[in-house]
Amino acid sequence: REAFGQMELEGWETVASEYDNWFGSLTRQCIPTILNCLGVDGSANNESKRQKLLDVACGPGYVAREALDRGADVTALDFSREMLELAKKLCGDSA
Repeated sequence: REAFGQMELEGWETVASEYDNWFGSLTRQCIPTILNCLGVDGSANNESKRQKLLDVACGPGYVAREALDRGADVTALDFSREMLELAKKLCGDSA
């Protein structure tokens, strides 16, 4: 298992910068539906009522960014340091 995990990590580290070219448009078209189904709709009008979202395997941060734009409080995680760097660029310190 460890060998597979290491191989998987190395693979994502290598292709992180090209992810958008390969999967960006496919991923982005699903985001509104996913967030709508989760009830992340931007209806919270103050800090205490902000919806919370945990974006596991956030990749370059597309879902996290859209959720932030809708007013959610987002925590984004990924095991690839390169993917997290892309997510930080997209989301800033907000996620």
